[in-house]
Amino acid sequence: MGTVSPKAMEALQQDPTAASYLAQTVNVDNGSNRTIITVVTNAPIDSMEATQLVRDLRDDIIPRYATSAGPQMLVGGETAQFEDLGVETLGKLPMVMAIVLGLSFLYLLVVFHSVLVPVKAVLMNLLATFAAFGLTSWVFTDGHLEGLFNFTSVGFIQTFLPVMVFALLFGLSMDYEVFLVGRMQEECCDRTTTTGPWSLVWHARRG
Repeated sequence: MGTVSPKAMEALQQDPTAASYLAQTVNVDNGSNRTIITVVTNAPIDSMEATQLVRDLRDDIIPRYATSAGPQMLVGGETAQFEDLGVETLGKLPMVMAIVLGLSFLYLLVVFHSVLVPVKAVLMNLLATFAAFGLTSWVFTDGHLEGLFNFTSVGFIQTFLPVMVFALLFGLSMDYEVFLVGRMQEECCDRTTTTGPWSLVWHARRG
């Protein structure tokens, strides 16, 4: 890391022994103080092996050689982007769940004028969501039912999947909760109206 002059790069290009290493080093901005070193592995870019390599570079290897007055060393690339996206997504997941659950509870509280109905709805929908998480992990992460569904497990699921599944599944289940409880409330109100005191007086007069 450090300043790389164009003349030094040209001299290395003439050296056959340095050609393979030079191909992995890209000079940026014609001799500026930036140098990019490309590391190529045999593992897929979204595999656990590649992700672990990024973590080792950031947490173990680079800190060993980094100094306070030395150059800044960063790790980028598609694997690093996947890792950063996963950390950011999972870090925001509790906040997303808290906002969704809180707004859903307040909405049902206003609509049905009841505390028990929103609490029951939130707990049951959370149970269904966590069951979906567990089943997804059991099948696609642990590799169960590979023969039945004709797939090969890679040992992990994409990081954006938990947030997406939670939002879609919780939204759909909450919609059905509103439909069912609302219809039950309508049926209860209809029966109360038809069997109320005025209805009894009407039937008594007809009798």
